[in-house]
Amino acid sequence: MNDPTVKSTLPPGSRPAAMRLSLTWALLTGYVVLLIYGSLYPLSGWQEARGGLRVLLGSFSLRHLSRSDLVTNLVVYIPLGLLMMRSWHTRLGSTTKIAWVAAGGAAVSFCLEYAQSYLPARVSSLVDVSLNGLGTLLGALLAQGIAAHSVTGLHLRRLRDELFLPGRMINLGLM
Repeated sequence: MNDPTVKSTLPPGSRPAAMRLSLTWALLTGYVVLLIYGSLYPLSGWQEARGGLRVLLGSFSLRHLSRSDLVTNLVVYIPLGLLMMRSWHTRLGSTTKIAWVAAGGAAVSFCLEYAQSYLPARVSSLVDVSLNGLGTLLGALLAQGIAAHSVTGLHLRRLRDELFLPGRMINLGLM
């Protein structure tokens, strides 16, 4: 729709910001779909008698926690926190926003771990919920730290401009 007679409802100069926001929402949605798929794979073999809230709430044990499990649960949820922070524009203070994003990530994790309790091929755990919530918090803190208005964000922007050519394809490659 590039009809010059149709007026945009967006103020001049805000179109790139709106496009960035819609891209961020698309990335966030895609990432949540990947989390759901990865958490509930093989998506079959559901057993009602096997799972439930009682099973999940009784599963806080560090005995079966391996180093790779710890790292995976943290790292997989960092992008969720980062994307949630980038997609949620609010007038809340940054600390409150970070807390809400971390709570949202923990809620997503809790729902997925609850669903996992019905799958015999998966092991649900409150330790995983905690680590996933911590990963989301780390992602939110990272997003706040590299935001365009922060000192780190300004430094990163300067480095990007000095070291790389301008353009969307370069940005995509860096991402």
